[in-house]
Amino acid sequence: MSGTLGSTTHQYTDDADGNRLTSLSGGVTTYYTYDRGDQLKTRKGGQRPDHQLRLRRARQPDR
Repeated sequence: MSGTLGSTTHQYTDDADGNRLTSLSGGVTTYYTYDRGDQLKTRKGGQRPDHQLRLRRARQPDR
């Protein structure tokens, strides 16, 4: 499945049970895994490498 929102393209893959396996949005891929009961177990990725650095800078008090 894929779609476009504004200028960002979103792509998804799902398994036979309809669980999301991957999502790709703005060049960032997120991977999902599920347990035997189809409950979300892990979600990995989904942030650009510089995302945490930007958050740390934003949280620093002004000097």
